[in-house]
Amino acid sequence: MSQYGAGQYGMQQWGYSWVAPDWDPPYLANLDPANLSEGIAADKIISLDVLDAWLGVDFATVLIYVEGNLAYTGLTNTFNAPYDEAGSGRTLIPGGARYTIEKATDWDSYENVTVRVVADDLQTPPNHLDTTYSFRVVDYLGPELGAVSPTIGQIAVQVDANITVTITDEQLLANNSILIEVDPGTGYEIAYQEGGAPAFKPGWNGPSSVVSIIPQGVEITVDPLVDFQYGTEVNVRVTAFDVDGNPVRF
Repeated sequence: MSQYGAGQYGMQQWGYSWVAPDWDPPYLANLDPANLSEGIAADKIISLDVLDAWLGVDFATVLIYVEGNLAYTGLTNTFNAPYDEAGSGRTLIPGGARYTIEKATDWDSYENVTVRVVADDLQTPPNHLDTTYSFRVVDYLGPELGAVSPTIGQIAVQVDANITVTITDEQLLANNSILIEVDPGTGYEIAYQEGGAPAFKPGWNGPSSVVSIIPQGVEITVDPLVDFQYGTEVNVRVTAFDVDGNPVRF
């Protein structure tokens, strides 16, 4: 018994409660395509959820950047060209909103598409989300024939001219896939065959015949040992593939 006497003073209890502050920012969920995914279709529609576990997302603050461009503005709930196709939209879901983004044109072959999302929640002061993720588009284009010399359709070319072609690809060229054929007016002949023995064929293996590695590809110079005939139309045919089997594009 208390020295004060339990009968003289009644027993009482005190308590209080509080709401912890929201210190977690909004977050992303259900990314489609997923972060770091590869082989994504060229016409893929992006889908992502912006969610908040506490007070909710401040939808007016949401900004979505795609390929470095502002694709969506939350303040006006507007999708900006070229990301404003019929498949683009915002749908409210529990905890936030789902955003879908359709581009007017296909994603570039083998492009690493970056998506940046900015958003605040309704806490005062707000918690801030600013995050970036990416996905890789399928490689649907083959090697590219770049600079050529002599140029296509060029006239008054020196009869002792060398032939130079550049071949590049966003990903990788397939091993032993490059073939250069030349028609000096008497039909096509193999001038260079990657992996062949020898690679430069007799008659096309002059001292300046060389293969040079360049960024994302090769530059090949063919030095004919015999001059071309005056007034002859010379045709060059280039064959190459990338590692996905796509043929050369012109």
